Amino acid sequence: MTWFKLTDQFHSNPKVLKAGNAPIGLWVRCATYSANWELDGRVPMEIAHQYGIRSDIDVLTSVRLWIPRDGDYVIPDFLEFNPSHKEIELNREREAAKKRRQRSAGTASVARDSNGQYMSRDMSPGDYPRDYPGESL
Repeated sequence: MTWFKLTDQFHSNPKVLKAGNAPIGLWVRCATYSANWELDGRVPMEIAHQYGIRSDIDVLTSVRLWIPRDGDYVIPDFLEFNPSHKEIELNREREAAKKRRQRSAGTASVARDSNGQYMSRDMSPGDYPRDYPGESL
């Protein structure tokens, strides 16, 4: 599963304020679609029209929150704040290799940091020392 990152200052961005609530709802929905399908900020035109109405799409393009490109829309700066498809794939490969090492060793090597939290380069988010080999959350 991927996550779409949105700054906590998004609400007061001048483009967002100018666009208004309905177009911004469309923007968020389509941005999460793009993140989910790892499209690197591209929004297929058919999805934009399925999720929203023409006037909201026009607003998003007029305030430059979407840029029309090659028959679709592109979210400017998407990749500044969100990982690319390639980065996501590399991370998945790295995590899978790490999990294979953990499983072949039988346990994950762990330590605690100064706050008592478990930490290890061999652990994945959600791993705990009590996990059985091959078990993941």
